Amino acid sequence: MTKPNLDELEDFQIWKKANPDLDITGYVYHNLDASLAIGFSQLIWPELVTFRGGVFIADAFSPAVFDSWSSSLGGNLTEIERAINHVHLCDLAYSFKMLGAENLEYLATVISSCWRCRLKQAYPDHDFCVETSAEADGIDYTITFYHRTR
Repeated sequence: MTKPNLDELEDFQIWKKANPDLDITGYVYHNLDASLAIGFSQLIWPELVTFRGGVFIADAFSPAVFDSWSSSLGGNLTEIERAINHVHLCDLAYSFKMLGAENLEYLATVISSCWRCRLKQAYPDHDFCVETSAEADGIDYTITFYHRTR
């Protein structure tokens, strides 16, 4: 896994100048509020729902969304899961667009790893594929998951 490039994190660098003895963990300790902590935990360890044999991120799912994707994808459950479960990192926070490729890759890798663990924990007998891919423009990543085999 790549490491984050802390030099790119402007707010952290400003804070670090005033707190030279502390690291990124200290920055989080002093700046993270409870609402953001809970919100981020939902991103990396999402609530999951099952519907018609598929597994979906609860925040992205509704029966109407499922039916719409099912209609356009000919009922292919793997492709429906792939479509409903996909997340663009830069859609999560506007500031992500200001991250460099190295930090976007790091963040995508961490989130993907967490999703793998979450899926294994919730559905130990299922075989999932978690995909992470760079967008063609190089300034965003997409993460998704779906059942590998049916």
